[in-house]
Amino acid sequence: SSDSIKDSIKIEIKEYRAHKIVLNAVLPKPGFLVFSENYHPAWKCYIDGNQTEVYMANYAFRACYCPAGKHNIVMVFDSLYHKLGFFFSLLGFLISFFALGFVLKNE
Repeated sequence: SSDSIKDSIKIEIKEYRAHKIVLNAVLPKPGFLVFSENYHPAWKCYIDGNQTEVYMANYAFRACYCPAGKHNIVMVFDSLYHKLGFFFSLLGFLISFFALGFVLKNE
């Protein structure tokens, strides 16, 4: 029955951050694990260390297909544009900081 299947599904959140989610899951049957968080193509999913596809679910959420059994699931946000944005923001801050120091020193 479906109740016995639901009772045998076990998911434990080991780590939850804005850019990384780590889960341990025990699934009696294969199926989709749906995260009720926004989908973005920069999300990567690894099941037992092997990368798997991240799907858009219900028009906004993300999901991955998991085989039956015990698994370690890691979702990470890995975007080149965010890394570049951070780098250029840091660079701009450092340039502004040193420019302000130069201006204050020469007053």
